[in-house]
Order: sequence, then C-alpha cells, then structure tokens
Amino acid sequence: MKITNKQRQEIEFLTKHFCRGNKPTDADIDDYIMSTVYGKANTKDKMSSNVLRNAKQRLDIQVKLWREDLACGIISKHELLDDFNCEYANNLIASILKSITPDYRRKILQRNKAKSIMAITNFDDLISSLVK
Repeated sequence: MKITNKQRQEIEFLTKHFCRGNKPTDADIDDYIMSTVYGKANTKDKMSSNVLRNAKQRLDIQVKLWREDLACGIISKHELLDDFNCEYANNLIASILKSITPDYRRKILQRNKAKSIMAITNFDDLISSLVK
C-alpha cells in the first residue's frame, strides 16, 4: 500500500516512541492506513492486536496530558521538543499549542486549583485526625 510522507513520519514516530519495543509488521501498517484514512480496519476483534493502532491510542492519551501540562505551565514546548526531535513531533507540538485557547487555559487552571484545595483540605483532615 502506498503511504504519504506524513503517514510515514507518523508511523516512524509511533514506532520509535509508543510501540513499546514491538515492531509493526507490513500487515499492521496496511491495517493502520486503512483504519486512519478510510475508516476500515482489517482487524475484526474489538481488542486490536495492531501495534500501530495501540500506539496511536497511547499517543492520543499522551497528547491530552501534554495539552493540559502546557496550558498550566508544568512543561514547556522546549522540553517536549528536546525529547521528541523530529518533524512529526514539531508539527504535533505546534498543533497542541495552537489548540490552547485562553478559555481552555483558564478552565484547566481553575480545575487544578480546585483539586489542590481538595488535596490540602484532605491533608489537613488527615493531620487533624492523627493529632487527636
């Protein structure tokens, strides 16, 4: 199956960083392309054994975490670029940064502030119960 340069870069990125040491077969690559481009996967089982599709799911989860961490200032784009130095990662990180709107940043910061307050309250309750 013919793949584009962008698809090749994505497959290389997934293989290097998210396949957990498993090398995708030609069948995995064909199935992944069929799934992502045409929405038709060759694999019929619900729990896919396709290394690339599983890697893509892990990447999708990681991207959500990176987006939150970038919005909160926990990590910087430079840290990500240092860890993942390739054209695909550069484009992915640029896309994540572009998606962080002021409203999204405010929402994440408020949610994290509420979590911190709950953690402090729970910690204070724990200390109080130990002191008694």
